[in-house]
Amino acid sequence: IYNDFKLWPVNYIAMDILEDGANFVNEYTKEDKEKFIDYINQTIAKLDGEKEPLFNLFIKMYAAPVKNKVLQTA
Repeated sequence: IYNDFKLWPVNYIAMDILEDGANFVNEYTKEDKEKFIDYINQTIAKLDGEKEPLFNLFIKMYAAPVKNKVLQTA
């Protein structure tokens, strides 16, 4: 399943944010990253709760497909 799963720029962005790195920077643009962060911030602004844990939860969800695919090919 993971071999055929299409990864999108948001998945790579989330993984780089999660790892505080730039391993996948060739998979997205600066504009992609800015739009994605804005999207997450706008989404969590509508939710109750502390914003930082919610932000981290969204990042982990979007990064999970990259983790799964990388682990499957390792």
